[in-house]
Amino acid sequence: MNINKIFRTIYQFASAIVVSTLLFGCGGDEPTGTASPPPAQTYTVSGKVTFATGGSDASTTQLALQNNISGEALFGQPDASGNYTIVKVPNGNYTLSITGIQGSTFNPSSISVPVSGSNVSSQNFTEKPPVAVTYSISGTISGAKASGVTVALSGKSSGSKTTGTDGKYTFSGLTPGNYTVKPTLTNYTFDKTETMVTVQDKDMPGIDFISTAVVVQTYTISGTVTGATGVTISMTGAATKTATSTGTPDSTYSFTAMANGSYTLTPVKSGFTFSPSSASAIVNNGNVVVAAFTATANTVQTYKIDGTVTGAKINGVTITLTPGNSTTTTNATGNYSFSGLTNGAYTATPSLTGYSFAPLTATATITNANTTFANFVSTSTAPTFSVSGTVTGTGNSGVTMNLTGSATASTTTDATGNYTFSALANGTYTITPDKTGFTFTPGTQTVTVNNANIPAGTGTNFVISTAAGTGTLTGTVTGPGLSNVSIALRVTGSNRTIATTTTDTTGNYSFTGLANNAYTATPTRTGYTFTPASVSATITATNQTLTLANMISAAVATGNRTISGTVVDSAGGAGIANIAMRLTGATTQAVRTDVDGNYTFSALASGNYTVTPSSNNYTFSPQSLDVAVGTNNVNGQDFTGTASANNAAPAGTVTIGGTTSSTDSNE
Repeated sequence: MNINKIFRTIYQFASAIVVSTLLFGCGGDEPTGTASPPPAQTYTVSGKVTFATGGSDASTTQLALQNNISGEALFGQPDASGNYTIVKVPNGNYTLSITGIQGSTFNPSSISVPVSGSNVSSQNFTEKPPVAVTYSISGTISGAKASGVTVALSGKSSGSKTTGTDGKYTFSGLTPGNYTVKPTLTNYTFDKTETMVTVQDKDMPGIDFISTAVVVQTYTISGTVTGATGVTISMTGAATKTATSTGTPDSTYSFTAMANGSYTLTPVKSGFTFSPSSASAIVNNGNVVVAAFTATANTVQTYKIDGTVTGAKINGVTITLTPGNSTTTTNATGNYSFSGLTNGAYTATPSLTGYSFAPLTATATITNANTTFANFVSTSTAPTFSVSGTVTGTGNSGVTMNLTGSATASTTTDATGNYTFSALANGTYTITPDKTGFTFTPGTQTVTVNNANIPAGTGTNFVISTAAGTGTLTGTVTGPGLSNVSIALRVTGSNRTIATTTTDTTGNYSFTGLANNAYTATPTRTGYTFTPASVSATITATNQTLTLANMISAAVATGNRTISGTVVDSAGGAGIANIAMRLTGATTQAVRTDVDGNYTFSALASGNYTVTPSSNNYTFSPQSLDVAVGTNNVNGQDFTGTASANNAAPAGTVTIGGTTSSTDSNE
């Protein structure tokens, strides 16, 4: 029997037994295998990445979702809009992290994400502007000259450095790229004219150069000045130097060690003019003799300087003038004068026993014209004292306190109402407070200084009260929309509305209880425009009644366009609620911002409009916006508000129809 056939038969039999066992189990008559369990349910984790300008993008950003127990991670990448989705995420607790380009960071840096039976969304990241990674190029200049070498950098960025005594230089703050470093110094050469440097991911030190001195042949420039000696000859051009002419009657000068180049020589001496006024000298491998300068003496023109002494002592004050140390004395009105002076700078110094002066000296410069010294103020050096006091009540800061009597002065109360007059000699003084729109009790206080300071509370205190307004403004609106027109009253120059009223059936309106001030009235009624857009008047006297110019109403066609925008706080960018928004132009409307700072003017026809925000608590940028409405709605008319101290309302109470008007805090 063929042995190979026997082995093949045995192998086939054994294989059949193995297959049978796997399918039906050992020793059983029926199959006992169990079906594979269904796959576990998975979910998605999604969100949005907001990229910084100049930062990462979709291609350079990766998100990793790592299981907090197993450490296994799933990955995702945002699309061009920053949206991402990580799929096939089983239930579990995860940490989601993000990476971008080198130097970039994200807020938050990571997010804890529990997945429990549902998809998870809104897992958002915002990239912070990346911090640029920079490097440096540095080196040393050695050899014949190390210091004073100009090292120029060009390429991706440029700049220059000058070496110090150690010959070192450094260019820092460089981003990766190609650069060229080149040293220069007159009369020196270097072992390398320039060096190309490629900055990749590290600093580049050791960009060194060796200097060698160049032997330079030099020459002499010389000349003559006729008619004067001691003339300063100034050289400019290839070199800057000065020389002084010597000798008489004609003087000579010279400049030595001059290299080839172009030079300009200019003679200067006070009291002389020169012909020519300057001369050129070109050194070209030889000495140069410049044509002679001719000096001509000037006719001396003289001028005067006047001055005045004010203060405690004005006459008999000695004034000393330098240079020259000449003196004069002030007259009965404190005036003095020095004459016969030539062009130049002068100093005046006052002196008188028993007095000091401010300033201690005064300077003036004569330049072909008479001039004056600043005034001196004299003060007695006898002992002086102070008077202090306090103003109490609302509005006590910024009160002008006037002092009369033995001396006159004025000061202003501080934020808490305190004031002080200093440097007062013995004597009797009267103190009078003053602030527009307010009255004081008492109206004045009289004090006597007698070798001692007078503190607050010793006959120097005042109580401030608001002065009642007595003025009245009346006006009339005519035309088809004369009734139910809202009239807003503001102090002229301010955006804050201090009172409002409404026209009656005949178009009349009035404001009463107004303090002396300038006022502007502005009409508003939906569907109407007004000419003029506002009217103004100024109340200047007690119980004064003024009639404002008439305003004519005109109906405007309504439309279906809108103007909208948002008012946000400059500190943080949150919307500002309850800001008064006023629309003028083709029609007039008034609305307020909602809780998110949004506003909308509706039912607008095509035309030109102006949107203006106003508030007692904010200033706005821009102050207003001009808007042209065509066939489409106009959005994005936004303003930024900056919190400020409340504008003080004008003194007095505004009464409309016998009722005191109040406005919202954000008007």
